[in-house]
Amino acid sequence: MFRFKRKEKKEEPTFQRFSVADQIAPAIFEEEIDYIRVGGGYERILCMTDYPSGSYMGFLSKLYRLEGNISFTYHVEPTSSADMIKNFSNSIEELEARLLSGKLNPEMRKRAEQELESANNMLEDLVANDTGGMLLVHFLIRLHAESLEQLKKLTDKVNNAFSARNLFAYVPSARMQDAFESCLPILENRVGEYTRRNMDTKAFSTFFPFDETELFTKRGIAMGRNIKTKAFIVVNKWELQNRNGIILGQSGYGKTKLKQMLLMRDFMEGIRIFNMDPEGEDSEFVVKLGGQVIELSNTTDTRVNNPLHVFYERDTKKKGNPLLEHLERVKIFFKIMRPSMTIDELAVLDAYLVELYESEPFYMTFDTDFEQKEPEDFPVLANLYALLMKKIEEGDDTLKLFSYVLKQYVSGANNRIFNGPTNVDLRNQLISFDISRLGVGSALQSCAMFNATSFLWDEITRTAGRKTLFLDELHVFADPSNPQSMEFIYQIWKRIRKYDGSVWGATQQVEELLRASDGKKNYGGAVIENSLMKMFLPLAEKSIHDLMTQAQIKFSDSERKILKPRKKNKGEGIFIYADKRVHLLIEPTEVEWELMGGKPKEGEAG
Repeated sequence: MFRFKRKEKKEEPTFQRFSVADQIAPAIFEEEIDYIRVGGGYERILCMTDYPSGSYMGFLSKLYRLEGNISFTYHVEPTSSADMIKNFSNSIEELEARLLSGKLNPEMRKRAEQELESANNMLEDLVANDTGGMLLVHFLIRLHAESLEQLKKLTDKVNNAFSARNLFAYVPSARMQDAFESCLPILENRVGEYTRRNMDTKAFSTFFPFDETELFTKRGIAMGRNIKTKAFIVVNKWELQNRNGIILGQSGYGKTKLKQMLLMRDFMEGIRIFNMDPEGEDSEFVVKLGGQVIELSNTTDTRVNNPLHVFYERDTKKKGNPLLEHLERVKIFFKIMRPSMTIDELAVLDAYLVELYESEPFYMTFDTDFEQKEPEDFPVLANLYALLMKKIEEGDDTLKLFSYVLKQYVSGANNRIFNGPTNVDLRNQLISFDISRLGVGSALQSCAMFNATSFLWDEITRTAGRKTLFLDELHVFADPSNPQSMEFIYQIWKRIRKYDGSVWGATQQVEELLRASDGKKNYGGAVIENSLMKMFLPLAEKSIHDLMTQAQIKFSDSERKILKPRKKNKGEGIFIYADKRVHLLIEPTEVEWELMGGKPKEGEAG
């Protein structure tokens, strides 16, 4: 006969016999007069009772960022506007009576006047139905620390932060458990008699901890101050996917000062700096920092770069061809020199250049190791001009018109600038190229600017270490008849990170910056797009429209108002850092202002 084994009933684990509330409750919960012992820690709840008569968006942002175990609880419930009108009317009558009594000391009188003004403003909004609705708001702050001593220090820190903002918080003695439970997510406020406060939705919105995007990296440089929250904006461009920036702003609104401030802060970090100064605004400032100013003009013997000097990139030695890349770039230079050059003329020029490099005494080919060459080994413009004259004498006059232009740079008024071996010294940490004496906006200056930037790009690609390139008047490169010039700048924007570099561009000519296109790509717009840091200072409405339609920059209506040029908004604008944006005020230090020549006066360009 078979016997079946009785199935034993499994005993339920001890922990599962308790309710969920029992399971999550702390092992120790002891209420004292002004704190609670919870588990292994100590907690105190503060009830907000007094608020300032006026508040601005983000006025609690510093409180929300205080170090320590601090949490904030709001209980919010809608209330009737009609009841609020009655309450405010009664409050106004009471405050007016107190002020007329003559029994208030100066401090009490001042507070009563502020409360009366606030109550009148609120009543006016209520009557005009301009409040967006009325609310009963309760605000509690929960503090947690590992010891009573730490709890006291944390309480003092929070109270000091409250005092700085005209806030007052009350410790509900003997009601700690009620206050503690009011901070739990159970939708009950058991200390409402302490915390009740009437306010409209506009006022309550200023309490939101996520009211404004803040930019504050652990390491980096201070860009200025968030106008809405008063918080400092600190960014670290070296942590971004690209370290590129663009500064766009109408003349006189802080473009130059911002560029100089950024230059100084990189300089203090020991970063190598190259600065292009088309208008000669930075020379005195650079000298004060101990940097080197290289002036290019018809009266100096400095040649930043022999246009026919072939440099190499670190990576080009492994792949690519230095001479081939150089030929493409130098043709852009000659197209700037004579903008009307045709494709056929450029093709003939390319062939002549190859012939020149291969000829005696240069003997340079696509297989030459250019790292072993000295500046004196390369042909110069006089050699190219001699070759052109020879070809013309032989009956090939394709480049005859170009030869007239080239002659100015060989034996004419401009012969000192490009005709000769490269002879510039770049050993200083800070190098600034002053090309203002070449004529602002002239073809000669455009050639010099491209030539110097090309030379600096070669230096950036051949040397190790962090470096920053500053290009002012960026629109000079954006010639619609020669979009390859701006394409070259776009390539710098794309590739400089690879060489541990950063680049900032600046201009007030937005329309001109966006005019360089090859029919497929707008290179000015591409430069803006490839700048993860963008500072938009006040701009003309046409410039804002161009940015929105041609560079796909989106501005809200409020941001467009910020960017409208006014007497009182110099040095402020919209700053975009990756995917975040803030209303920024540039704030150089006193020492920086002194180095930059002092703070601009009212109406003075900055």
